[in-house]
Amino acid sequence: MRPEWITPAADHREPRPPKGYVASFAKYHRHGLGAPPSRFMRVLCHHYGVELQHFSPNAFTAAVVFAAVCEGYLGMMPHWDLWLQLYRGELFNAPGGSAGVRKPV
Repeated sequence: MRPEWITPAADHREPRPPKGYVASFAKYHRHGLGAPPSRFMRVLCHHYGVELQHFSPNAFTAAVVFAAVCEGYLGMMPHWDLWLQLYRGELFNAPGGSAGVRKPV
């Protein structure tokens, strides 16, 4: 299946792609994002329940650098288990805080 590009209607203020499509930005592609994105980026989006446009520039850079290190220096495809070991955030009860308050660490 070949990628298909559609543009949003002029009255849309935010991306609302039809089912089966994802929103993307031309700037991403000018800087090297291929279409369709790599399997690793699709898994990353699925795991966090987001789409490409939800990534901040720094988060997107972290994923790209991780993939470059895996492919260029480690000689392997980006590995999901390695990503989880390096980039894992969890919620813990704050010391001295109320029992219901949890903070990312």
